[in-house]
Amino acid sequence: MTDPTRIQDLPIGVRRIAAERQEQIELHRFTPAHDLGHGDSELLQAAAAYLLWATSPNDAGDDEVVATFAAAHWPWEAALFKPSTDARKNLAKAGALIAAEIDRLHAMGVRRG
Repeated sequence: MTDPTRIQDLPIGVRRIAAERQEQIELHRFTPAHDLGHGDSELLQAAAAYLLWATSPNDAGDDEVVATFAAAHWPWEAALFKPSTDARKNLAKAGALIAAEIDRLHAMGVRRG
């Protein structure tokens, strides 16, 4: 069994999600305290946008395509939606946003399902 305290022993997907979450917190200051200010499902809607982008043939280099997609799927201002041309990076962003929502619900003491 893998020792979860040894990050290098975790699968690459888990490590990428953890690294993305760390970046959100340290570089962008999207801390757990900040996340408490988001309403129900905002973080999940953002995660879903990255998931949808990762599974579509969209062009992350086309600003008009990104803005149109963000307007339809992104819960915040379009300029904050920054998809990558690398599907794995978009999946890591989605996973990190899901982790942030789990932490937000835990901090609020919410139990669902």
